[in-house]
Amino acid sequence: MIRTYYILYYFRYTLPPDISKVVGKQGLRYSLKTGYIKQAERKARRLAGTVEKFISDIREERHIIMKLSEAQIQALLDQHLRQSLNEDEERHLSVGSINPDDLDDELEAISYIKSDFKEALALNDYEGISSHVDDLLKELKVKPDKKSKNYKKLCRELLKVNIRILDITKKRAVGDYSDQFFGSRLGLSHQKFFEIKSRYLASLTCLLYGIAH
Repeated sequence: MIRTYYILYYFRYTLPPDISKVVGKQGLRYSLKTGYIKQAERKARRLAGTVEKFISDIREERHIIMKLSEAQIQALLDQHLRQSLNEDEERHLSVGSINPDDLDDELEAISYIKSDFKEALALNDYEGISSHVDDLLKELKVKPDKKSKNYKKLCRELLKVNIRILDITKKRAVGDYSDQFFGSRLGLSHQKFFEIKSRYLASLTCLLYGIAH
């Protein structure tokens, strides 16, 4: 707490470095609008409590993602892979016969999208995949921390899984169902813990059919 020349007290709080990066400033400074020391002290204590609660909330939100263990991240990716393949199979059930030209177009589209994912993985470019990662985390009520190592790891692993999905989808498109995921089901514990709904293959389907037709 500081006092100005005009006999008004001000509240000043130096923010910790990690919080300073989030809010974009090194400290806070507010007028207490009083020249009476006792009144100023009461206001300063209340403001300090508010600021400390704010700091605590910011830190909690920023580190929720860090609480996801390796096993939980892997289970999330596994859920996404299986759900995506199930949705692709449902798509096959909902359409009629496909002529060879349309099939060729679909296979070409899959290859094109796969090359984009591989390039993003090679260049550490997570801009395209980040919105999908955010959607997955939102379903788990996890606030993304895009600067964290775990967030970047999740982006990279999701790119790898999407490449794997496209590989399997391409094989299934030509009638090869030899992959290990055909006919398998998720365990009840995974379904209960990770109740997510993947939007990836739905958007992929729209893209494929937009090109095919």
